[in-house]
Amino acid sequence: MAGAVSSRLIAARTRKLVPADGRIVRLETGTLHYMEMGDPQAPPLVLIHGLGGQIRNFSHSFVDKLDGYRIIVLDRPGSGYSSSAAGRTGSLEHQAGFVAEAIAHLGLERPLLIGHSLGGAVSLAVALHHPYSVGGLALVAPLTRPPVVPWLLRSSLFQSEQLQKVMASTFALPIMALTAEARRKHVFWPSTSPDDFDARGGGMAIRTPKAAAAALADIAGLAQELERMVSRYHEIDVPVRILFGRNDRILDATFHGSVVELMPDAKLELCDGGHMLPISDATLVAAWLRRTRSTEAGANIDRAIARCSRRIERRGRSH
Repeated sequence: MAGAVSSRLIAARTRKLVPADGRIVRLETGTLHYMEMGDPQAPPLVLIHGLGGQIRNFSHSFVDKLDGYRIIVLDRPGSGYSSSAAGRTGSLEHQAGFVAEAIAHLGLERPLLIGHSLGGAVSLAVALHHPYSVGGLALVAPLTRPPVVPWLLRSSLFQSEQLQKVMASTFALPIMALTAEARRKHVFWPSTSPDDFDARGGGMAIRTPKAAAAALADIAGLAQELERMVSRYHEIDVPVRILFGRNDRILDATFHGSVVELMPDAKLELCDGGHMLPISDATLVAAWLRRTRSTEAGANIDRAIARCSRRIERRGRSH
């Protein structure tokens, strides 16, 4: 009882300090909360946040560094102010369908997906399940391989949606609030978390029952689904660029970055830094993104996108 009351108070404070910043539209796969900025006539970018995150993970520091793009920042289903349609799951395949539908709804022409952490796994799922929707991937500290998931999280009991909701509405939020400072230090290391990360950076967005339950659902089947995806990475027919911090304590740069060897057109770049690069090293990430578009690597991306588009057109005519 005390946990439920505490959870309601924490959730109310979270919604007050981290309100919806953008527009909310209804899709078949759920309800989409997104922000749009930049030049509407420029090449489109779609930014996808990680586990327990929200659009403010990007709007805090990163989007202001991007010039010459049409920028769409969205909440993944269940996170922030987006939600899944009734009966839908938190699987990567479902989230990929949500992103693909958002791309179509907004009239984006084969955008570049920028996925951070778990958002990187979602971006890879879009490229596999909805290849016509995306023109390329620029992944920052992405989750690309099956994570080491504790036995309890893999158990059939933990897969229960009802249990996830009970946990999220009772003791999960108080524990998150009590451990927030330690978690910030860990996820940002070796950098330091900005003082305004909880509110302006969306760091506390996970502290609502809906967002906490979504995070638990995200984790539940992650290892098995990523294992299947890895076996198909050779099918990804768009350019993939990955940026990793050498000091990332959340995801190992070598382990997760080495998937570039499995893809036809993929490159890995390492930098000094940790896991939260879009906030701690926003200028560096923006410069890396510009290089992928304006240098020889960028030219390769554009040529590969053109080749892919021609192949898609030929396939369409053959059916």
